[in-house]
Amino acid sequence: METKKRLDLKNLIGIIIVSVVVITTFALSLWYFNSKKEQEENQYYVYTIDLGNSFQTVSKVQIISQDLSEEERQRLGEEMRAILAELDLEFNAVERIGGEKSTLMKVNEKAGIEPVSVSGEFIYVLEKALEVAGISKVDGVALFDPTIAPVWQAWDFPELIFTTYEGPVPIEYLPTREELESLLPLVNYEKVVLDKANNKVFLTEVGMALDLGSVVKGYAADKIKEYLISQNIDRAIIDIGANILLLGNYVNTKGEDIDWPLYVRTPSKNYLTGDLNKLGKVLDNKDKTVVTSGDYEKYIIDEDGNHYHHILDPRTGYPIANGLVSVSIITDESILGDAYSTMVFALGLEKGMEFIEATDNTEAVFVLKEGKNYKVYVSSGLENKFEFNTSLEEKNYQYQGVYRWKY
Repeated sequence: METKKRLDLKNLIGIIIVSVVVITTFALSLWYFNSKKEQEENQYYVYTIDLGNSFQTVSKVQIISQDLSEEERQRLGEEMRAILAELDLEFNAVERIGGEKSTLMKVNEKAGIEPVSVSGEFIYVLEKALEVAGISKVDGVALFDPTIAPVWQAWDFPELIFTTYEGPVPIEYLPTREELESLLPLVNYEKVVLDKANNKVFLTEVGMALDLGSVVKGYAADKIKEYLISQNIDRAIIDIGANILLLGNYVNTKGEDIDWPLYVRTPSKNYLTGDLNKLGKVLDNKDKTVVTSGDYEKYIIDEDGNHYHHILDPRTGYPIANGLVSVSIITDESILGDAYSTMVFALGLEKGMEFIEATDNTEAVFVLKEGKNYKVYVSSGLENKFEFNTSLEEKNYQYQGVYRWKY
């Protein structure tokens, strides 16, 4: 009898243990499947779409989505490339072999002869460039001037930068001081007549020419963002020739909104790699654009070791020389970020920072070279929203924080 009781007790204990195991296994299975379902619901992917090489530069879009079919990606890519191709036909400054001349070329060809009919889009972009020119004056001269083209053409940067030369550029290939001085009278944005009522543009002097390269990439980024929104895309990185424009927020594995991993590039001619190529991280960057102008990409070196970059001073015809090596603008509209980056670079650290601090929703990162050292300054709005890459200290980059231009 006692033996039977022991057996019954053992059986009862066994049943209890099995039941606990079964219940626990079921609970764990339920948790696993619920967890897996939650992960699947929060799973986002990065879809990269190549946008070709309009404006002599490489462009792409990265869309963050839970599901974007190959067919949909192909359609989006075709339509975005078509948008850029149309803008290229309006604003391209370089004639394509066997291709149609752009509206910009037609305006330049008729300088001093007659007005040229243009699209409303051309008017809009040119008007933005002229507005920025108007606020860039120093001692009566606009340091950002879209009519700088004749001087820029005299330097022939595209040919000399992308030439097959091995080593420095021969002196005889560079413009002389006399040549540059003879072209400076053609640089005056106030001689551009904008007839908005009839959509016409007239450059009033023979030899004048427009170059809208400092605004058109930014405008293109804005157009692509507008298109993506119309297609119900709410998370994307738009990259038009390194003009970066963000759409919405980034997202983590839980499906929560977070900052994009957005970095300002280190301005170095030595092609730093890895993390050293990142000057610092920009925080709180939803829907922001980052555009950089500097002396470290498009430049030539002559036989005497002199360095000539592509951002020219309308007062002299020579490259701007104020100690700055780069300016990165963080703002809302890429067309303005594009224009401001060139303008602020030309203004220099003090006047440039004064402009930034007086402009709403606009911040900047400045890199100033002093001897062998590079000093990094930020505008006041970035004081707690910019994380400097301290690894660059070994390369003589020194973070200075906010530049107190008033003091």
